[in-house]
Amino acid sequence: MHGDVGQVRTRLRSTLGWDETTAQAFLDRLTLRPRARFLSVGMDAWPWRFNRDLSYMRRPLIEIVGPDVEPALMWAARRAALTRRYWPSSSSPVGSTA
Repeated sequence: MHGDVGQVRTRLRSTLGWDETTAQAFLDRLTLRPRARFLSVGMDAWPWRFNRDLSYMRRPLIEIVGPDVEPALMWAARRAALTRRYWPSSSSPVGSTA
């Protein structure tokens, strides 16, 4: 599945009733973004390290960028649905759920 980042953020806001800040925080927490240098995040780049914050298991939204296009997100519906297994039960991608 895929969508323009702005469209996804708008859909989150309209469907869930979130404000702009909450929708952006959600996307920031669940999106893998390109980096100039793969190892710039230190140990979090090591694929053999368990429970990495920047792993696909925790961040199932992949940001695709190009020179002349708006950033887009790609995701697999099943992977996105299963992501909650890799989040501590006391935390939420956007903070408190209460």
